[in-house]
Amino acid sequence: MNIPELRDICKKIKIKSSGSKADLIERLSAAPVVPAEPQPYSYETYLKNIERAIDTIMTRPQKEELTFDILDTPKSMASKRIALKYRQHQMKRGEIWQTVFGNFESFEDLGVGHSTGLDIRSDTRKLISELKNRTNTDNASSRSANLDKLAAFKTANPDYVAFYGNVNDASEEATLHGSTKIINHNGIEIVNFVGMDLFILILGDKAEEIIEFVKKIMDKYIE
Repeated sequence: MNIPELRDICKKIKIKSSGSKADLIERLSAAPVVPAEPQPYSYETYLKNIERAIDTIMTRPQKEELTFDILDTPKSMASKRIALKYRQHQMKRGEIWQTVFGNFESFEDLGVGHSTGLDIRSDTRKLISELKNRTNTDNASSRSANLDKLAAFKTANPDYVAFYGNVNDASEEATLHGSTKIINHNGIEIVNFVGMDLFILILGDKAEEIIEFVKKIMDKYIE
């Protein structure tokens, strides 16, 4: 970087811009870091971002090894490969919905390993959630552990709505109809939003449009 470029940076962050190149570099190194201003939410940018994220998730390499069975034949091995790809595809859907919901207006994708152990949060709307792709995704023990995390957050932040979100119900009809119920977990109220009730809660009047948008992206990866 040359001296004029260094001086321009100094002027932008309002520090002294005269002196040698070494002086300018030293001054810039000592300057406090000013956080970038958050960019205003843009629906068009959101769609572009989730498309890139979904493409990244779907093209990520997956394990191709099959479990050996002494009764395997070429025909059964082909069937097992199809089943393996389907399971892997299904597993990625949960991650995709966390990305779609967590990057929508006012929401944050908490990723993996967040201190809360949960999936998405909106500080503006006072919402926090654990997400699952289906109502039968987790067993009783796993569900209880997830409700524990939601209850712990709700206890520490009583002004938030802590909710368990299930993208799909047991049937197409139930998913499209949607449902909402209250779960009383160890004396703490957790809300369970399922299917379209979950989509409308988070995505509002953009719900159906975003579902169709995600479907079109996913279709690229159906063999």
